[in-house]
Parts: sequence; C-alpha cells; structure tokens
Amino acid sequence: MNVSDLNLMTGSRTYTERKAAFIATLVRFGAALLPLHILAQVLAQVIHESGRFKYVREIWGPTAAQKRYEWRADLGNTQAGDGKRFMGRDLMQNTGRFNYRNLTAWVRRLFPAAPDFEQTPEALERPEWLGISVVWFFTTRPKLMAACEAGDCVRVSEIVNGGHNGLTDRLALYVRCALVLLGYSATDVRGFQEAAGIDVDGKAGQVTRAELHRALKAKASGVKVIAEIPPRTPEASTVETTDPKPQPSLWRIILTILGITKG
Repeated sequence: MNVSDLNLMTGSRTYTERKAAFIATLVRFGAALLPLHILAQVLAQVIHESGRFKYVREIWGPTAAQKRYEWRADLGNTQAGDGKRFMGRDLMQNTGRFNYRNLTAWVRRLFPAAPDFEQTPEALERPEWLGISVVWFFTTRPKLMAACEAGDCVRVSEIVNGGHNGLTDRLALYVRCALVLLGYSATDVRGFQEAAGIDVDGKAGQVTRAELHRALKAKASGVKVIAEIPPRTPEASTVETTDPKPQPSLWRIILTILGITKG
C-alpha cells in the first residue's frame, strides 16, 4: 500500500503529504495494524473520521458540546482551559488531557525522544506524528483488535465512534479499502464477487464484506506497506485544519530508520 492506493480509497488526490505521513507512522509504529485484514478496518475508520484526511484538528466553535469538555473528569480536564487545550487532534480526534498523557507514555516506551503531548498538544498535528494516536487507540484496545480480526465492520465502527454515526460511509469505505488492497479498482465489487464465486449483484453487503475479509487474510503476507515522502504540492487549505511543513531533520531520521531514501 502506498499514497496512490490511499488516493484510490479516498477518491481524491488531495492531502498527499498527510497520507504519506500516516503511512510512515504505520510503518514505524503500527506493525500490528499492517496485516491486510486489520489494515482495511483501520483505514476505513481513519478515512471517515478525518474527512478523507482533511481534518487533523477539531473544528472549534466552541459548540455547546465543546464547552462541556471543560472540567470533565472522565477526560482528565482538571484545569481552566483544558477543554480547548486538549481538543480533538490527529486523524481520529484524540481528546482530553488523560488521552494526551496516556498517549505520551505509550509512545515513549517505543521512542523515548517523543514529545510530551500533554505539554505540547499541538505536536499531535505535526506530520512526523500524524496517525500516532490511531496506532495507540487500536493496539491498546483488545476488543477493538478482536473485532478487526473477526472482520466485524459494524462492531469496529461502534467501538471507534460509540454508536452508528456515519456507519453507511464507514462500511462503503471498508469495501473500497479492501478492494484496493486486493488489487481491484475501488469500485469493482462485481469483479471481486465473480472471482470469489458469490452472487454477482454489485452490492457490497454482509456476504461480500465477509468474503473480502477472507481474501485479505489469505493475502496478508503478500503486500508491503510502503512509506514514501512525495514532493510538496499545493493543497486545499481550510481554517479548521493545519498543514505544517515537515521538519527536515526529523524526516531524514525517520527515513534513515525505515531504510528509505528521498528521491
């Protein structure tokens, strides 16, 4: 899988640097998420939650709901201003002081030089850490990983979202991601159904999703996830997102660790 594949999955060529940064994070920290039947579940959720990689920071009003972030004990927001300070960031909106603190502890066990996200929460928007809270969220929740392993798209969505918000889009994205990972076009449901020997109706229902999951498990060892840093190109900007430039020295470190050279 590479940036071109993510372009096919999202149906868009925008935000290529964010896509590349996310892949680099997966390669560096997310080995448990790379088997294809797991990866398809993760990608579907990330693509939906981030608005196709558009959002790396919560849109702040504040809305009535956001005002209630302040002093929420379950989020660990214990100081004035914590609600906004620890707003949702990264591709799946890591939220609350507790989650920033727990994320820091987890990352530093793998990479001691990682920033303290509780002290500098905006670091979670930077390219070199984009997607790190996604890896943390999935890999530290056994029930979520079990749902991914079972190919239960609905249960995965429930754990990620707490309900069925956007479920139709999440399921459709799972199908697109699975098809691309299997070497089909993102919309070739019929082609896959014919190859899988199931009813060819072009509709990706539960039976088709189950067959996609089976096929991904069978192919899991045959596809590599490739980290790449594409040339910087102008991208659409919005007031609710950030698109900071990578820190050159840190990118070189990452590329050296991964054994990748910049072309």
